Amino acid sequence: MATTGTTQTSSSSTPPLPRIGEFYRGKSVLVTGATGFLGKCLLERLLRDCGDLKKIYVLVRPAKDKTPAQRMEEILQDSLFDLIRKQEAIAQASLSRSSSTDSLHKDGGGAAAGAGRRQQVSFEDKVVAVAADLAEPQMGVKDEEMMEEMRENVSIILHMAATVNFNEKLDISLATNVVSVQNLIK
Repeated sequence: MATTGTTQTSSSSTPPLPRIGEFYRGKSVLVTGATGFLGKCLLERLLRDCGDLKKIYVLVRPAKDKTPAQRMEEILQDSLFDLIRKQEAIAQASLSRSSSTDSLHKDGGGAAAGAGRRQQVSFEDKVVAVAADLAEPQMGVKDEEMMEEMRENVSIILHMAATVNFNEKLDISLATNVVSVQNLIK
């Protein structure tokens, strides 16, 4: 078995596996547990390596003093996401330079140099915080329009949520760690 980059090939007729970014290109993902350590790392990796993802729906429990959107905004401002911000700034600068050069060539340097400029979608705009509670039916999502949007668009579910109270009653632990997965795929 030979290895090329991150793709393994073998002498059999099995086709090579796609690279991660290729696999996720144009798809929408549902992530649970993104407020925890592993979930944050997963979210950062998806945003950094899979820039062509359509959307990432993140199920977040409301907190006493913060909405799910506020919680996600705070998470996305963490230094963990600094590399993505840097990559976006470089890409946007490059896109701006090429748009300016294209405009100069098209109209001889006229006033429309910035008019047709394309904007890159910010990684923060790809993340949609959804108020949810996995222990409840329908994942605790009360917004029916959002639920329908997720049903229509999500093609991949990454379940990272779990109760971490190791003294939790078994029925509560099962509801969060097991039954919630069943609710996700219904």
